[in-house]
Amino acid sequence: QRIRVETSRQAYAYQVEGIHILPEKGQPPEVRQRNLGWILPTPEERLTLVTCWPPENNTHRLIVVARPAP
Repeated sequence: QRIRVETSRQAYAYQVEGIHILPEKGQPPEVRQRNLGWILPTPEERLTLVTCWPPENNTHRLIVVARPAP
């Protein structure tokens, strides 16, 4: 799967490399802290999309990780 991000000057293409559904609601602080690691800065370029899951009760985080497409 590919993701395309466009600005007024350029378009960027990313290749999805992972989709993760992580428990969040009611989890102990150490689990929530570990989940936070997905949105911290990384030494390599990547695109990380985060949303709540499922839509009707938001107990988890859906995380999509993509790297620049070749």
